[in-house]
Amino acid sequence: MFYQDDDDRPGADGDLVCGQGTSRKAAKLASRLEPHLGEAEELRGLFLVNSLRPLLNILAVTSARLIFGTDDLHRRPPKLVLNPEDLVGFALPKGRMGVRLVRDDEHGQPIAITTLVHERDTEALAALVSDLRSRPIPPGPPRGSRVGTPAPSAEVPRDRKASREDRVADIERRGSELLRQAAGRAAEQDVQGEERLIHRALQRCSEGPVFARGALKKSLQAQVDELVQAGELRRRARFIGTVHQLNPVGFSSMPPLMVYDDRIILADACQLFDGDVSASVECDGQVLVHHRPTMTRMAAGAVLPGSALLVGMATAKKETTDTRSARFIVVHPEWRFSIAISPDALGEPRALAAQINKIADTKRDSGGGADDKLSKLERLAALVASGALSASEAERLRGEILRS
Repeated sequence: MFYQDDDDRPGADGDLVCGQGTSRKAAKLASRLEPHLGEAEELRGLFLVNSLRPLLNILAVTSARLIFGTDDLHRRPPKLVLNPEDLVGFALPKGRMGVRLVRDDEHGQPIAITTLVHERDTEALAALVSDLRSRPIPPGPPRGSRVGTPAPSAEVPRDRKASREDRVADIERRGSELLRQAAGRAAEQDVQGEERLIHRALQRCSEGPVFARGALKKSLQAQVDELVQAGELRRRARFIGTVHQLNPVGFSSMPPLMVYDDRIILADACQLFDGDVSASVECDGQVLVHHRPTMTRMAAGAVLPGSALLVGMATAKKETTDTRSARFIVVHPEWRFSIAISPDALGEPRALAAQINKIADTKRDSGGGADDKLSKLERLAALVASGALSASEAERLRGEILRS
């Protein structure tokens, strides 16, 4: 198997040879090996091994040496490094448990470096070691600071804090840009597009670091409020009320239903408020209370023989089962909003539903009156055109119609 991505390939002389099960994490291992390599050193092969040494599971073959370590090389130094001169008597004999990686010591005796190398990797590993022994390259000075000698502790938190602050500032900048786009939609009287962009801007806070999400949300909401007060967002929209959803899980907030006199908003969905809208509150279920005697209470409270039943009936255990559910529903011939609400607090939702229905009735009546006036004016024009009415009579009647 070969790792083919040229962007992540450390070596320049062909692809990085990856052993069995290594290619899927080759880029990660290569980046973690980077600080341990010299400037002229190239990574040529990566293999998984099973060693006698504790937690030794990675073998890297470079252009200058063999590096043994673990997959957390970004935090730990290599366990063992073998230079070309150490590879005298290097062999890969096959045993009962797999292929062993063996080299000779200074007395010519074989020493097992690892207990197991995948059998399919032996040919590629032998070729890489042979090439290393025939033309070793001096590694040169290390490319980065080695593990165990980190930068001063004062610099690391400062760099991390700066990166977090840059990330928060970028999120806030993108949120502000979305709010400017929403103001443009408001100027075009695109109410639904305006509310979608406002929702996307407020959702940007979830992309930030956990510790900064609350401050991000407050900052973006403050920008929304300022633009609303300046008349750039939700132009001429009068706020009516809010209904909060009942969250069955309890650990995350649910978006509320917000009602304005020209729009109704739920999360990223926005619908226009016209005369065909109606609202209601529906409640179902009941609270059931059961009383039953228990053996524990009868035994604990009985003083005389035969009195246990009396004690049990007098101190019966009370069990309450609440099956109630309530929903706030806003319907229209073309859409519908339905959210769960608390059955213990139905006063405000019912008052808001009544207010929504009253506003809808007003919109419907005003729309009907306008249509009636238009039809009367059309009939008046037809009478004038046919000669049934004089111009002076038609002008008098037109004024009466418009004043009514």
